Amino acid sequence: MPGAGPISLSLHAMPRPWPGSIAGRTGPPTRSRSTAARAAVIDPLEADDGWDEQALLHLLNLAREIRGSVLLVGRSAPGRLARMPDLSSRLSALPAARLGEADDALLAALLAKHFAERQLRVAEDVVRFLLARMERSFGSALELVERLDRLALAEQRAVTVPLARRALAQLEASDRARY
Repeated sequence: MPGAGPISLSLHAMPRPWPGSIAGRTGPPTRSRSTAARAAVIDPLEADDGWDEQALLHLLNLAREIRGSVLLVGRSAPGRLARMPDLSSRLSALPAARLGEADDALLAALLAKHFAERQLRVAEDVVRFLLARMERSFGSALELVERLDRLALAEQRAVTVPLARRALAQLEASDRARY
């Protein structure tokens, strides 16, 4: 792992208040789009990604020194990812938030919120159809509603199960093309 590859950084929102300037978040992948506050984000930080441990250690040191913020996003607890003892102990000491997958009730409420924000009326059978087939994340719910909104607007029709089926197929195809 050490020296194996670069760490890509981007600026994103970091929830406040965190008990320190560096934090970790674990759980299923997300498609978050929030960009309110400035923070260095490493997303994803996974054991098998060939990231440079020395560079991450320097980044953490720099963030503490300049009172900056770093958000690490991955599926595993950050402390389990490093081989370097110094980095492993620093990562293990981070405050971390474990996000589980959303259940049906939460996803249904989230879909309803996103549909309402776009002034879309959607029948319960469409929501049930989506819940049984969609990726179980907040970001996916937003992306799915955005896609359905665009399709319904372009075709000047209501959001129905057939339209939802097409939106899911389009999202799946774009995910396959990405990976």
